[in-house]
Parts: sequence; C-alpha cells; structure tokens
Amino acid sequence: FMTRVWYRRHFDVPQEMRGKRILLHFGAVDFEATVWVNGELVGGHKGGYTPFALDVTELLVDGPNEVVLLAYDDTRSGRQATGKQSHQKESYGCVYTRTTGIWQTVWLEAVGETWVREFSITPDVDGQRALVQAWVDGPCSGRKLRVRVLDGESTVSYTHLTLPTIYPV
Repeated sequence: FMTRVWYRRHFDVPQEMRGKRILLHFGAVDFEATVWVNGELVGGHKGGYTPFALDVTELLVDGPNEVVLLAYDDTRSGRQATGKQSHQKESYGCVYTRTTGIWQTVWLEAVGETWVREFSITPDVDGQRALVQAWVDGPCSGRKLRVRVLDGESTVSYTHLTLPTIYPV
C-alpha cells in the first residue's frame, strides 16, 4: 500500500496552441491530487473517479515545461471513497485490484479567452424543449452562446444568448 506517489513530466506546448489559454486535464487521479507547473502550485482535486482541469496558461514558458503531481491515496484509512477496490493485499471476491495515482489520460487543451467549462442539458419532453445550462470561464461580457439542436443534418432549433444570462431553449 503506497499512500503517496509522485509524477514528473516535461512537455512543450505545441505551436498551434500558443497564444491561447491552456488547460491541463486529468481524466482521473486516485484519490487526492496536488499539481505544480514549473515549480508553482496550480491546484488540486479530491475524488478518484472524476476528471478535472486546471488553467495553466500563466505558468507556461517557451520551451520545456514541467508538471509535477502528488497523489495521496490512503485506501485503508476508511476516510475516503474507494469504490470496489480491495482493502486487502490481494483482490478477492468481486473487488478490484487497488489503484493509486494517475489512472486516466492526461492532456493539454487550447481554449479561447472565453470558454464553456461545463454544460448540462435537461430534457422537458412534455414541453417539447430542453433546458441548457452552461458554466463559462473567462470574460463573458457581450459574448454570445450559440445553441443549435440537430435532427440528423437538419437544424430543429437555434438560438444565441448574450452572456451571462442563460435561458431555456
């Protein structure tokens, strides 16, 4: 049982991403992650099964960059969710082999000055509509969010909304 593991990786920002905001995505880290880029603390995340992203734009340099991650995972403590991971040395019954640290893909994403961080769509079948909620990062004033509903190749509904107000579509 390892309660702490460290990762370090060097990377260059691809030329086509330069001049944009850069998000560093982690598909999943078990269980508590702390992240540094070029020696500066960027942030962290708790939860071994959910993805997270950090805006690292201001910390990046031309040439090689360094990302360091500390993963803390005390499976046997009883103070964190472990799902079906084994609390014993070996897997048994229907429980899985333990995992600690980065266990999903890590990648960089280039976004504009303003971007949709998260969104949800809630169907209203009786009302024949859908409620779209969007969480937007970056300066929003005067920006527009465009929503288009397709049926195959045909547009069924289209609207654009001035941010930050969001209306049902």
